[in-house]
Amino acid sequence: MVHANRVLATCCPNCHTVFRVVADQLKLRDGLVRCGQCRHVFDGRAHLCEPPGEAAEDSVAPESRADARATGTGIDTSAIPRLFDGPDTAESGAVPAPCAEVPSPPFALLRAEDATVAEPTPFAAQVWGDVPGETPPAPIAPASRPRRRIAWRAGIGIAVLALIGQWAWLDREALVDRWPALRAPLAQWAAITHGDVALPHQREALSIENVTLQTDADAAASGATATAGTGEATDKSAPSGPTASDDTGLTLTVFLRNKADHAIAYPSLELTLSDTEAKPVARRVFSADEYLPDAHVRSEGLPARSERTIRLRLTAQPDQAAAASNYRVLAFYP
Repeated sequence: MVHANRVLATCCPNCHTVFRVVADQLKLRDGLVRCGQCRHVFDGRAHLCEPPGEAAEDSVAPESRADARATGTGIDTSAIPRLFDGPDTAESGAVPAPCAEVPSPPFALLRAEDATVAEPTPFAAQVWGDVPGETPPAPIAPASRPRRRIAWRAGIGIAVLALIGQWAWLDREALVDRWPALRAPLAQWAAITHGDVALPHQREALSIENVTLQTDADAAASGATATAGTGEATDKSAPSGPTASDDTGLTLTVFLRNKADHAIAYPSLELTLSDTEAKPVARRVFSADEYLPDAHVRSEGLPARSERTIRLRLTAQPDQAAAASNYRVLAFYP
């Protein structure tokens, strides 16, 4: 075990300069020392060597040591290698005086009640001291991680909002059907992008209050005429397919009611004629374009809490009209 006050020597691995150290000073810094020549910091314990004086003393013969102890004189200093000679000393040939060792105080154990840290020895201050005139390097500013984190979060939030907006625009009809209040903001965006947003298609908000189907003969007998006016829509177009002069003319009247608190789109109407056994004889579907030729009226939709009368003129073949004993009208959204 190395004595605490024993003077040792260590060699700088960078410039190979040998200088003395004390075991106390190695313990103080966990063995780290700084070379006074090149300022290199290294572990002094890993590069320990014998001091120059002790190496020279070991090379002297035992007889010389005995004579020196008998006469009381010191070791001949001329035999010690002059490792630290300056330029003046090397030229004059004079032998430098041996370095006086500064006794280090014994290593003081730190107790729990000690409030101050022990001051470093003069040698430690010399080893760890700064070079005169050298400016210490400025501390490296840490990377602005909070700013980068905020930027990443903002970018992710914008990307998520963009995806939600794109999905809402592509599926706008289903959203409006489920949440009609979304139609107003979507319509504003559609005005900017030159798109359109359809009215809600809510079948549960639509009801058929009354349906009548009359032949022209019955209508003439009752004095009713098929007219188009406010709140009415008349289909004046010829029925599809070839017609004959003896075809039976029919007038279909449907009363539609909107039970919702907002406007809804006009539905399509399906008329089915059936016989006495409830078997279908004829079926026809009328779209909103057929019974409401006015595009502006269709775009406004069926107003909230309102009714509208739809009248349609159509024809049926004589055999179909004769076989039909019942009829049914359904409203639906295609």
